[in-house]
Amino acid sequence: MMSQGTALISVSMGRNYSFVHTRRMIAVKLNSYLLLILTALSESKHFLSLKLPSRGAVFLGLIFRAIFMHIDPFSTLTFNAIGSLLMSVILFAVSRGYLGEIKNIIHYWIKALLLQGVGSVLAALCGVVPDVFSMVIAPTFIALALALYFHALVKFKQARVPLQWVYWIVGLVFVGHVYFILISFNLAAKIALLALCSAVLLFASGFLLLKKQSVAPPLSHRLTGGMFLWAALIGLIRGIYYAFWNIPVIQNIFHLNLIQDLTYLTAYITVIIISFGFVLMCNDRYLSEKNHAQSALQEALDRLQKIASRVPGMVYQFRLNTDGTFSVPYSSPSIHCIFRVSPEEVRNNADQIFAVVHPDDHNKVTASILASAQNLAPWQYEFRTRFEDGTERWLHANALPQREEDGATLWHGFVTDITERKQIEINLQASEDRFRNLFDNAPLPYQSLDIQGNLVHVNQAWLELLGCKRDEVMGNFFGEFMTESSRASVYPIFARFKKEGFVSSPLFELIRRDTGEIRLVTVSGRIARDGQGSFQRTHCILTDVTEQYRVEQELKQSEQRFRQLIQRLPLALSLSNDKNEIIFINERFKRTFGYTLDDIPVLKYWFLRAYPNKYYRKKVLKTWSAALEQARRLGTDIDPMEYRVTCKDGNVRVMLISGIELDNCVIATFVDITERKAAEETIKKLAFYDALTQLPNRRMLYEQLAQSIKNSRSTGGGLAVLMMDLDKFKAVNDTLGHAIGDELLQQVAERIKKCLRVNDLVARLGGDEFVILIEDINHHLAVTQCAESVILALTQAFMLRSLYQVSIGVSIGIALYPEHGDSVESLLDHADTALYRAKDRGRGCFAYFSE
Repeated sequence: MMSQGTALISVSMGRNYSFVHTRRMIAVKLNSYLLLILTALSESKHFLSLKLPSRGAVFLGLIFRAIFMHIDPFSTLTFNAIGSLLMSVILFAVSRGYLGEIKNIIHYWIKALLLQGVGSVLAALCGVVPDVFSMVIAPTFIALALALYFHALVKFKQARVPLQWVYWIVGLVFVGHVYFILISFNLAAKIALLALCSAVLLFASGFLLLKKQSVAPPLSHRLTGGMFLWAALIGLIRGIYYAFWNIPVIQNIFHLNLIQDLTYLTAYITVIIISFGFVLMCNDRYLSEKNHAQSALQEALDRLQKIASRVPGMVYQFRLNTDGTFSVPYSSPSIHCIFRVSPEEVRNNADQIFAVVHPDDHNKVTASILASAQNLAPWQYEFRTRFEDGTERWLHANALPQREEDGATLWHGFVTDITERKQIEINLQASEDRFRNLFDNAPLPYQSLDIQGNLVHVNQAWLELLGCKRDEVMGNFFGEFMTESSRASVYPIFARFKKEGFVSSPLFELIRRDTGEIRLVTVSGRIARDGQGSFQRTHCILTDVTEQYRVEQELKQSEQRFRQLIQRLPLALSLSNDKNEIIFINERFKRTFGYTLDDIPVLKYWFLRAYPNKYYRKKVLKTWSAALEQARRLGTDIDPMEYRVTCKDGNVRVMLISGIELDNCVIATFVDITERKAAEETIKKLAFYDALTQLPNRRMLYEQLAQSIKNSRSTGGGLAVLMMDLDKFKAVNDTLGHAIGDELLQQVAERIKKCLRVNDLVARLGGDEFVILIEDINHHLAVTQCAESVILALTQAFMLRSLYQVSIGVSIGIALYPEHGDSVESLLDHADTALYRAKDRGRGCFAYFSE
């Protein structure tokens, strides 16, 4: 039976063949084969371990026949179009719902579904619309849809895969269909081309999803990728069939056979499954990114809490929920001292905090909070707490409110214990005499106002706060020392103060007279009255909260400052976790060493690259591990240690590396001291070596001789000092010039070094004077041999500048330790005395010191 859609297409095309006859003949043949096969199998003993009677086989064959007789390509294409368009609407709704940044990727998928749906509609209307739309544009749209599927998957997987070849395939489909439809009509070649190109695109999509990387692909990837591969296999079979086995040239795209039916049904099922599979993939990624973001947020909160725990007083967030309840989403650990509860106990319900508020203050505190929430005005209040043991404490709280999206109000604030300050106020009010006594010495600024608000008394702390002298302020209105905004608010506050008899910590901006600096203060006070209740004066305490306000502002921006601080530090910094993964390096680290996180994702790679010499690397690992273990055991930081670090470009830098451990993470800091070390070496060389001969100079000789005497004294060994003076050097220097003389001294230095042992020292004192230090001698013979060797070497002629041949000699005076002296000065003096004795003997010889 043929559907009405197929009949309509057959009539409209005007072709000379009958779709109804063809389809029925194929179905009858297929069902006949199936009936024969099933009948034969039913006569066997077992059919897949299930016994089937002959009539069961016949019945099953009839079912297959009914199925095959009702497969209609037109209907399948229509369902394919409806399914594609429906899935595009579903994906559009999903992307608007909750997938966030992934919606840009989903839009590729939606475009692909729309193109596939439009292509299916155009293909289904073959014979109704021109062939250029149904047979050229339609398959091109379908191929472009498959290309967009692959494009979406590449962006989703963040894979480095070129995309040009995908769109070249789409172009090939378009050009091939133009040729096989409009130029040289060959419907079998057209179908084969589309099927094989589609198989390539489908296979690439499936392979991309099923390719195993660091971990096995999740179920959503395997489901979607498997469907892509199945559709690719069907497309390959279809392409091969129409390219090689479909011998007669067909004239109808709805040519009925098993391959066509399987292709259309596979296309319809593929659209549904891969679209739902892609939704699952997007959902998996969304959940993964959400969990990662939550972890990063928790990390930042932990750091913030560590900072807040070191701030005096209690830093907190207070929330008025939409149902009228109160909660404390965040509080620093100081809440234990302030309210004697833990942060966890009040995180969702603040009843335990209100339970310790003094009964006389409870309603006032609640009313002030509600008023702040209504007007979003800064909240400041002083109130008392009373605990079960009878202890009462005064607290000062201030906070800034903000409205949240759900209508709740959230305050960010700071609470301090002001019990001591309140006690001072009570004492001041209780006794005028004690007030007089404490007035000028009170640690807090104090002021007294008359009924007009003019200053009648201030103490020294007040004057220091405002930078004024006493005679400059007496009788002036208090508002004159404020900024304009605060001066405008002081009038209604003072009027309410006189009416209620007390004022509780309004915030004012005061201006220092000497520097112009603005200080934030709160004022707490009461009115003193006479026996008839008439106004006498005010007693007010000012609290400088400038620094507190600054701390609050810093806390609000702490996370941002923390990130900026790490990046802008003037030294290289890295952060590694307890899994030995390097999770962060700042920009200075990258500029200093050239490595990125891709180069050194774990500490193992850092040690391999930074310390390529395996012996030095082993030493560094041992030293760093010991320092880290000691720091953990003692609870201290890792002390700076000097290391030679190899950069990415091969240069070696000398670094001072130190670190601290924070939350199971190690923060390592690197200070580059390469230039400093080079400068130190240069300075050392200039300080201890002769610039001309590069031999040790007088200073180094004295230090080495002193150390050698000390060593010989402890070991009982001996040493010798040989003082040398060149003969005839002055004549060469005066005759041939200083440049020739300098070259002669350099050659002399080289000849002397060749006569010495490895551990012996030769130094130049200046001019043509040299000194040899010989250690570990047990007999004078070794010293005599050394002196003779030097005399012989320097007696031989010197060739200077390849022009002048000169001959000189040397005289040597020898002093021995301990026979001739036991100090640096005595040995050098006695060696010099022996030198003069050698010269007196006629030069070119040596002499030992003698009394």
